[in-house]
Amino acid sequence: MAHNLGCLHDRGTQNACSSANSNYGYRDPQGRFRSINAYSCKTDQCDNISKASCPRRKFFSNTGTWTEGNVEYPAGNDKANNAKQISDVLSTVSGYYATVVPEGGGPECTADSDCDDGDDCNGLETCDADGVCQAGPPAESCCGNGQCDADETALTCPSDCVFDCGDSCSNLESTFAGGNGAGGNYFTVEAHKDLFVTSFTIHATTTGTGAVRVYHAAGDYGNVMTSRDKWTLIYEDESLAGKGNGNETPLGKLSAPVFAEAGTRHSFYVYASNGVRYTTSGASEGDVFSENEGEMTFYQGRGSGGEFSASTWAPRVWNGRIEYGLADGSTPATGSPTKFPTNQPTRPPTRPPTGDPTGQVS
Repeated sequence: MAHNLGCLHDRGTQNACSSANSNYGYRDPQGRFRSINAYSCKTDQCDNISKASCPRRKFFSNTGTWTEGNVEYPAGNDKANNAKQISDVLSTVSGYYATVVPEGGGPECTADSDCDDGDDCNGLETCDADGVCQAGPPAESCCGNGQCDADETALTCPSDCVFDCGDSCSNLESTFAGGNGAGGNYFTVEAHKDLFVTSFTIHATTTGTGAVRVYHAAGDYGNVMTSRDKWTLIYEDESLAGKGNGNETPLGKLSAPVFAEAGTRHSFYVYASNGVRYTTSGASEGDVFSENEGEMTFYQGRGSGGEFSASTWAPRVWNGRIEYGLADGSTPATGSPTKFPTNQPTRPPTRPPTGDPTGQVS
């Protein structure tokens, strides 16, 4: 059907990597997935896919993104956009014939091909004698079948496999020095190896019971601080009992660990209704504060007066510990993290500090 609307297979299969057209399916350059209309990945074609084979996902290529296992991926680009092709011809094609609706709605299907959802992993759909589509048994050893098979990992198939670093978990601590605090704290980390963030330990202001929420956003937080819709809620506990000032309050494991590819930055926002502790630093927002050499770097961030409040202060060093595991399953480096490795910011703050409002804790 998509071909009748002018959609083509992926550029590698069509040997059309230099084409100026955009009506192609999309294959992930790392061979992790492909869109509807794209063929299985191969390493010897003009689009230079790095890994053979790749599971199909149920979307037409487009310039947006899609999320699997709390990881955001591109769904295509301006050179692979079947969705645009379909939209461009939709009104023309819909006018080929008059719309006819059978009395009583008619059968859902008349042939097995009417039921095919394009996903090879969830089984072969069939049309039964009553004209109703029936699902088939999930395929074995296929990413997307809801089972973590022996040849799959959380890195190769996050939809089926939940990452668990087990005894190989590592921790990057900032500090538990306290000295200040408010409703929340923004901070950024940079991954130097492929890794999954699996949990956090916070420095709670009081021993009271209250709500704690942790949010994630790819990249630096500067331009999205107060934009709730730009963040993904990754942890929530509406009745967490804080251990109070000077003590560590561990949070539970993330249900969907956050994947951080080597060389990428990720920002987190930790909010607690009873307050979080952070430390006022004499350095600058965006400076390196602590790091596990070769694995993860933690940068000084910014405090906030409340959940996504417009009142913020910088620099503020979030007090806590980040648990993570290396994506390849190897044992992380041992030893204590390096504190204050440099006072030189890696890059300028993405927005200027707002200053301390009079009368507020900052």
